[in-house]
Amino acid sequence: MLVKKLSKIAEVTVGITKFFLDIINIAMQVRNTISLIVSSDSAKTPAGNIIILPSNAAKVE
Repeated sequence: MLVKKLSKIAEVTVGITKFFLDIINIAMQVRNTISLIVSSDSAKTPAGNIIILPSNAAKVE
């Protein structure tokens, strides 16, 4: 009985940790996408060139 309770607590802890890591990951991806968009709109970018964003910059899981 004690083992089941400890197992349940461990599962909940892992679930909460995964949730917060997903939130952090999404925030990092959004920040990277925004910085890539800003850098592609900057004056340093040659006119007429297409900027290809990395596929992982905008992917949200």
